[in-house]
Amino acid sequence: MREPIPMWRHSSIGQEFDIKAGITLGPHRAPRAGAAPYLRVANVQRGYINLSDVSHLQASKSEIVQYATQIDDLLIVEGHANPREIGRCSIVGPSSAGLLFQNHLFRLRSKSLHPKFALAWLNSEITKAYWRRMCATSSGLYTINSRQLNAMPIPVPPRREQFRIAEILDSADASISTTERLIENQTATFEAVHNDLLARGFEVDQLANRLALSPGAVVQTGPFGSQLHAHEYVRHGVPVVMPQDIAGGRIDDSGAARVTEARASMLSRHRLRAGDVVLARRGDLTKCAVVSPGQQGWLCGTGCLLLRPGVAVNSDWLAAMYRHDICQRQIAAVAVGSTMVNLNTGILLSLKIPWPSRQEQDRIADALRTHEQSIDRTRCERDKLRHLKQGLMEDLLTGRVRSVGEDVAS
Repeated sequence: MREPIPMWRHSSIGQEFDIKAGITLGPHRAPRAGAAPYLRVANVQRGYINLSDVSHLQASKSEIVQYATQIDDLLIVEGHANPREIGRCSIVGPSSAGLLFQNHLFRLRSKSLHPKFALAWLNSEITKAYWRRMCATSSGLYTINSRQLNAMPIPVPPRREQFRIAEILDSADASISTTERLIENQTATFEAVHNDLLARGFEVDQLANRLALSPGAVVQTGPFGSQLHAHEYVRHGVPVVMPQDIAGGRIDDSGAARVTEARASMLSRHRLRAGDVVLARRGDLTKCAVVSPGQQGWLCGTGCLLLRPGVAVNSDWLAAMYRHDICQRQIAAVAVGSTMVNLNTGILLSLKIPWPSRQEQDRIADALRTHEQSIDRTRCERDKLRHLKQGLMEDLLTGRVRSVGEDVAS
C-alpha cells in the first residue's frame, strides 16, 4: 500500500465485509422440480453479471436463505486459468438479487463501505496486479483462498468521498453504456442494410462461371504443412495470415506467425496482393477478409484459401456476399454429417450467388463501407471513454486526485 492519504485509512477486505464462500456442487444438486437458480463463474464478469445462461441446483430452504444474494452484494471469482481474470468482481443488482452462488465464488456483504467504491477498487489494475503477485501457481489454475481475501488491503476514504468517487465512475460507466448501445443499434442497421443490398433479385450464377470471365482471377489453397514448417517462423519478418488472424472482416497481424523475406520469396505464389480475399479453410468458415494495400506481400498461410477475384469483381462486395447467409447456408449443407467441414476450392467455386453488375457491386460495397466506418468511429469513441475511465480510477482510487476537498469529514 502507498503512504497514507490525508483522511483515508488503511483497512482490509475482511474488516470491511462479511465474506462467504458459495454453495458446493455435486451429484446431489442435480436440479429437480423447484430447483433454485444459481450464479456460476461464467456469470460473474468484471463489473457486471451476465444472466444469459443461468443454471439451477437443488437446495434446501435453509441453504436458499444462507446463499441467496442481496442487492449491492459483491461476487468475486475465486479461481481462473487466466491470471488477469482471478478476482474479477461484479455487483448484484435487482435482476440478480435472490440468486444463489456456487463455491468458486466469494460473496462480500459490506459492513459500511460503499459497495460501488469497493467494486471499483477490486476491479482496478492495482488489485489485478496484487492478485497476480499473490496467486502464483504451478498447476495452471490461479486461486484465491479465504485467508488471502480477508487480508487483502483496501483504502477507506471518508464516506462522502466514497460516494463521490462512485458517482464519478458511475457517470463514466453510463457514457460507455450509451456508446455501446449506439454500437448495437448501428450494427443492427448495418445487418439490415447488408441483407437488403446483397439479397436482391439479381441473376444467380456459380462463382466459378463469373471468375472465368474475370481476367486475373485466381483461387488456390495456402501452402501445405510440408511447404511451411513452424520451426521456420521468426520474431520479425513477413506475416503469414492464418485463420486466427482474421476477425471482424479484417486481418490482424498482432499475433501472426512470420517468416524471413527470403523464405517468403520461395513461396511467391502464395504472396498476397491488395484486393485479394483470404478465407479460413477450417473452423469458423465465415472468416474472410480483403487484403489492404498495406498488407500486400504478406503470405496466405496454411489453413486459408486465397481468392483473387480479378478485374470484373469487386473484392469488398464478394467478401460481404461470402459472409452472407446465402453462401453460408450452402457451405453448411455440405457439412451435414461432418464433425468439421473444410472449405476447399471445389466448394468455394460451386457457390451460387446473386450477381449484380460491377457498377452495382461498387455501389453496394461503398454503402456497406460507409456503415462500417460509422461503427468503427463509435467503437473508437467507446475505447477512448474506457481509457478515460481507467485513468479516472487510477487517480481517484489512489487519492492522486481528490474528488472532494481534503477537509471533508467522514
